[in-house]
This record gives sequence, structure tokens and C-alpha cells, in this order.
Amino acid sequence: FVLSIAIFLSLEEKGIEKAISVFFPKKYEALALDLWAKSQRKVSAWFVSRLITSLFIAVASYIVLLLFNARYPFSLGLISGALNFIPIVGPLIAGGLIAMVVALDSVLKALFVALAFLLIQQIEGSILTPFLTKKFIGLSPTVVLIALAIGAELWGVVGAVLAIPIAGILFEFLRDFLKKRREEKGMVA
Repeated sequence: FVLSIAIFLSLEEKGIEKAISVFFPKKYEALALDLWAKSQRKVSAWFVSRLITSLFIAVASYIVLLLFNARYPFSLGLISGALNFIPIVGPLIAGGLIAMVVALDSVLKALFVALAFLLIQQIEGSILTPFLTKKFIGLSPTVVLIALAIGAELWGVVGAVLAIPIAGILFEFLRDFLKKRREEKGMVA
């Protein structure tokens, strides 16, 4: 039911904005619309950062597979990039799949490819993702790691996928709330 409503709202032009104007009192409507616009920007920024990291994984995997003269480097690189979009589980599946395909030629080669893939994942997870999240979404790496841990613990893979955009939205909401609070206290004092 909720999914159906979400689909129809997204298909209708300015559907969410119309829903906000219906459900929120007039005095909070501008605030809700502003928060909605900021939330859209956060989610879009998160999506762009995920696309960039997935592209990095795809290209780096392709290069490693070419260097080790593995079969199907383009296809396996593409698969690793696509699966990288799914936090935690995606890279594990991609690494296992790549190692199995390369092991058909040589187990030693598969071991080296797996180690290289692990290094690529470490670079992506420890350097690239925190940098892009800070640049595009404005969340510190610590907040990102905490959000991923909480999201994964509460809702598994879906929670891990949605953790960063939800954290970005909550961060915006909290920042706006605190800003309004300071302004109200400034008026009273």
C-alpha cells in the first residue's frame, strides 16, 4: 500500500509538494517544503556519490583483471561496479564471483585477484566513500560509518543502502530545527 502511494506520488508532477500542502498547516508549509527540497538534494547527492564509487570499482576491477590476464574482464568489472551499489553484501558477492571465475584458469591467479579486489574495496570504503560523502552530502565519515552500522543492524541490506540518505535527511532536519530554535531564543532575549 505504502509503495503504491509512493509510486503514484512520484509519477505525479509536484506530487509530494501537493501532499505537503494538504497535510501540513499553513504556518509549517514553507518549512516542510524547504525540508523536502533539501532532502531531495541530499538523496540525489548520495546517489551521485554511489554512482561515482561504483564506477571506480568497475574501472579498477577491469584494470586488475586485465593485468592478470583474466577472462571476461569487462563483464566482471561491470558486475563488480553494479554490485558495489549494495553496501557490504554487494562487494562480497562480486569478490566471490570474480575469484571463482578467475580460479577456473588458476587458483594462484584467483588469490592475487582477490587480494587486489580487497585492496580496491578498502580504498573505496576508507578513502573514496568518506571523501565523496563529505563533499556531496556534507556528512562526516564518522556519521556515515555510524549510520551504515545502525542501518545494517536494524534493517539489514536495505537499511545499509538507505542509511546514508536517511542520515543526510535527519542531519538537515536537525540543523534546521536547531537554527530555528536559536532564532526564536534570539528574538525572546
